[in-house]
Amino acid sequence: MDQRSEPALPDPWHDPEFSAARRDPKRVGDSTKRAFQGRSGIQTLALAVVLASVWLGLLLDPMLGPVMWSLLMALGLTLGVAAAAMGLGWMGIGLFAAGDRVIAWFREGTHWPEG
Repeated sequence: MDQRSEPALPDPWHDPEFSAARRDPKRVGDSTKRAFQGRSGIQTLALAVVLASVWLGLLLDPMLGPVMWSLLMALGLTLGVAAAAMGLGWMGIGLFAAGDRVIAWFREGTHWPEG
């Protein structure tokens, strides 16, 4: 008996939806990529302008403005404390490595008498 086990799910690396054979060779050219990138950049800029105007409106609103400003200040303070802690940690690692090098330099330069 020749029973071959078939996998329950198809192999994602051989998915026909994403194979190169399905792509239209005329549409893969540089002009299509440039047109998509240009349109994508304009859409991203428009989205950024809309989001900035909504956030500015919320920050200048007399009812929500103080709450939004306090949330932004709390977030900034939290990020500042985290950045300072990370900076102190990296400085400690650097000082530990430098001290280790200095101790190794002293050990190499001094020869203790064998007892």
